[in-house]
Parts: sequence; C-alpha cells; structure tokens
Amino acid sequence: MYNVSDSNSSYGDNTIRKIIIVGLIIRELFSFWTGHYDFEVFVRVGYYVASGNNPYSYLRYVKSISFLPYDVMTSIGYPPFIALFAAFVYLVIDRLSLNRFFYYFLLKQPMILSDVAVCFLLYKLAKEKEKTNEKAIEVAKYWAFNPFIIIISSIWGMIDPLVIFFLLLSYYCFLQNTRTYNLLAGIFIGISVFIKQISLIYIPLMFIVRKKPLEYFFIPLFTTAILIMLPFSIFNWTYEGFYLCMWHQAFEKVSSSEIVLLPFPEFLMPFTRLLSIIWLPSLVFLYLFSFKLRDDLTVLIRHSILVTIIFLLTRISVSEQLFEYVLIFLLLYYATTSRGINFYKVLSSILFAYLASNNTLLIRFLSPLTIDAHSWDLYVNNTPPFDVIRFTIKSILFILVLTTCLDLTFYCFSKKKGDPLIITKLKAIKPNKTIIIFSGYLAVLSALYTLLLNYDSLIFVALILLTFLVVVLFRRTNTFREFLIVFIRLLFINFVATSIAIPLYEAIAGLTPLCGCDIITIHGVTLDDRTIFKVLLPMGFIGLLFLDEILLIMRSIAEYISLFKVKIYNSLFERSSRSDLC
Repeated sequence: MYNVSDSNSSYGDNTIRKIIIVGLIIRELFSFWTGHYDFEVFVRVGYYVASGNNPYSYLRYVKSISFLPYDVMTSIGYPPFIALFAAFVYLVIDRLSLNRFFYYFLLKQPMILSDVAVCFLLYKLAKEKEKTNEKAIEVAKYWAFNPFIIIISSIWGMIDPLVIFFLLLSYYCFLQNTRTYNLLAGIFIGISVFIKQISLIYIPLMFIVRKKPLEYFFIPLFTTAILIMLPFSIFNWTYEGFYLCMWHQAFEKVSSSEIVLLPFPEFLMPFTRLLSIIWLPSLVFLYLFSFKLRDDLTVLIRHSILVTIIFLLTRISVSEQLFEYVLIFLLLYYATTSRGINFYKVLSSILFAYLASNNTLLIRFLSPLTIDAHSWDLYVNNTPPFDVIRFTIKSILFILVLTTCLDLTFYCFSKKKGDPLIITKLKAIKPNKTIIIFSGYLAVLSALYTLLLNYDSLIFVALILLTFLVVVLFRRTNTFREFLIVFIRLLFINFVATSIAIPLYEAIAGLTPLCGCDIITIHGVTLDDRTIFKVLLPMGFIGLLFLDEILLIMRSIAEYISLFKVKIYNSLFERSSRSDLC
C-alpha cells in the first residue's frame, strides 16, 4: 500500500543528500588554493609539532609549505586539537612526498566535512521539531549555500565549523532528553571546547536549563580537561605557553583587523585591561538572571543567541567567524519557531560585506596561489586613500552589525513581528519629493565644498553654517519638532557632503586624496583630512539611516532630565517646607 509519509520522507532524504553533495563540491573546489593568515599558522604549527616541538611557541617560516613571507609568527590561540591534527596531516604529506597544495587540502577537511555535516544536523533537528520536510530542507539550504559560511570553512580554513558541529550535536542530544543522550550531550560540548574554547560560554546555560549538574557541568569540564592534558603528558610539553595563550585570548586580545567594540581601537589602548574583562561579569549576570529557565529546546536556543551576542559585543575585538555562532542559533530558532529568518539573511549579508572589506575584496585569500595577492593586499590596506576608505566602510558595517544584533535580541524576547530594523529603513527609502530635494541638496553641497574648500581660510566652516541658516530659516516648519528634524537631517547631510568634498578637492588640486593633510585647527587641536573623513562619513550615513531612532533617544534623554529636575525641585521644596515648619 502506498504511504504518503514514507514518500515525503524519501523526498526529504533525497533532497538533503543533494544539498550536502552540492555544498561539499562547492567547498572542496576552494579548499586547496586559498588561505588566510590564520591558516598559515595552522600550516606552520603542523610542521613544528610533527618535528617534536611545543605548539605554543613562535613559528618560523617553512620554505616547503608556507605561503606567507613572515619570518616569525605567533602560534595558535586554541587548545591543542588543531596542532595535533595539523601535525598528523604533515606527517602523511611528508611520508607520501606530496606538495603543499595537498597539505592545504587535507588540512581543511575537518572544517569542510563538519560544515556540511551541520547541514544534516540542522535538517534532523528541524524535522523533529516541525515534522515537515519543507522547513527542514529550507534550513539546511540556508547554511549550505551561505557565502559567508562557505568562506569561513573552505577559503579561510577556520576550525569554527567543527566546533559548531559538536555544539549542534550536543543540542540534538539535549532534545532527545534521555540519560544516555544527556551524557552524550555533555561529552560532545566538552569536545567542542577542546577544539575551541568559545563553547565554554554555553556550558552554564545548558546546565541552567536542564538542571543536571553531572551531565551538563562536570562531564563537559572533565572531558575538556582530559583531552587538553593528554597531549601535554604524552609529548611532555610545558604548560607555560598554553596558559599565556589562553589568558591573552580571554583578557588581552585587541586587533584593528577584527570587528572591534569601537571603530577606533587606538583610542582604547589605555583602557584595554579594564575593557577586556567586561564580557565576564556580563555573562555571569546573564546566567544568574536566567537561573529559573524552563527545560525546553526553544528556550535554550533563544538564550544561546543572547549569550553569544552579549559575549561578542562586550569583547574588545572579535573575529568575523565568531558571528557564525549567532547564525547557527538563528537558524535553529527559525527551525523551532518559524521566526527570525530575515535576521539571518540581513546579518549574513552585512557580515559578508564586512568580511569582503576587512579582507580587501577577498584578494588576500589568493595568497597560496601567488605572493602578489598578499603584496597587493598590504599595499592597498596601507596606501591613501584606500586605507581610509576601507576603514570607514568597516566602521559603518560595524555599526550595522551592532544595531542588527541588538534588534535581534529584542526580537527574540518579545512577540514582535516584521522585518529587521535595517530592512524597514531601506524599504522606507522611496523616490518621493523629500528624498529628491535632500539628494539634490547633498549633490549641490558636495560640489560647492569641492570648488571652494581652502585650507588657508575658514570659508569651509562658514559655508556649512551659512547653509544651515539659509535652508532652515526659509523652510516652513509648524512645530519645533519639525524644525529639529530638518536641522538634524541637514546636519548629517553636511557631514556626508564634507566627507565627499575633501578627497574630491584634493584630487582636483593634484594632491593624494586623504593623505593626512591638515585642514583646520580648533583650540590647538589639528584635524587632518583622514580624521574628518573617518568620523563624519559614518556619522552622516548612520545618522540619516537611523534619524528617527536618534530623535527618540534624544527625546527620552530630555524627558529623563526633565523628570530628574522635577524630582530635585520637589525634594528641595519639601526640605524647605519642613524647615519652615520647624
């Protein structure tokens, strides 16, 4: 007898098989000829560990396998799994006398295979929760064919897909909720921590939700400790380098090449020690706040999103690939609640754009093919005006990542429906009369500033002030709020116009655009063209995009100040009345 459910199951299994095969082929095609600075570290550490050295030491250039020209590099920032695996692969390559491209290919296999295995686990989890093939297949596709995900595993060669695989396996076992599966869940998350220590932040959360200290606290920590100590005991490595590495990753890491807490990391350097520990009390507070969570997979997933976002946004700097953890939990959230898929799309797009700008059009990933790719990348990243433009784009994208993550947090913990804030803002941009007027105003201002900008006078500043006065005074506004909106919008347009005008003026004058020329001195502080461009363009762009939210914040602040003044006045009045009575 023909069974419809069996037919649907067969269709789903065949489809997921095709998705996995196509996803695997795409990743393998990029695997052997691409790489990144971090992958060069893996390449070198394999050689040194295979030669009997401690992985937590400096790594020198190895002629036969290195693709980046640095004489010395610092080593891995993780527990020793990747060092042991890289050493094993190097020994195989050395024994078979294969070239370095086979080494790169084999070294990326755990990342690639685990990445496609995550697709299958997503399919299984979604199918068990929703009981439909369509949703499960959709979720698997979103992971398998996401360009950002593909780059991290097969082009960059980072180990995060392997970490996510064991983390997801642990969540799958959590869903089954039997004694055996609970034990396995603890073991799998312990293995995940052994590969990369970021999974530590999910152990307290799983324990809080399931309330089983043996399976979800002691077993994960015991598994991690045993797996880390074993190679140190077997190979007689010292722990000093490992301790320093873990401490640096947890509390001292700051890099301008990553997504940073603020887009100006040089200003943060005096406060690095203080800022580097913010994530720890933030997570502790969240765990304490979440101690009464009910035992449910959806609750665990929702709070995993919150834990991940808080961890990432309270770090001084984080690598792009760590946002994969937000994306995987977002897909799980969609699989279990049918909510949040637009956030996944938006965040994936912004992260891809950030990755492309931070890695300069992805050219540096071609370094294993030719050293010219690395040289071009260094040249562009350190040569005006490209370096400043790249920095400014990264700053804007950072703010978009931040706002999307905050928007996502409120979305997950409310009954809010609809699109992410950024999509809402972009949809609101229509070619109406107001948009045309302000766009024309921007174009005219940019041209005017370009023609009249002069470093030896204050005509530049005078023009800005004059433009404000003329446009605002002659525009009819019925209320002060309308006046304020127009004024602030003009302010942000002037920021953008100024940023456009400066490099155009310098190019017309025969100068190198954004080369560091001084423009104006205010109270002994000299502002150059690079500083003004890096500050004003992001401020103008983000200000125009989120004008309504900025006005709402300003109004809220004004209301709080007014309320505070009233309280102070009432308090003083009561004291005065009491003194009069006495």
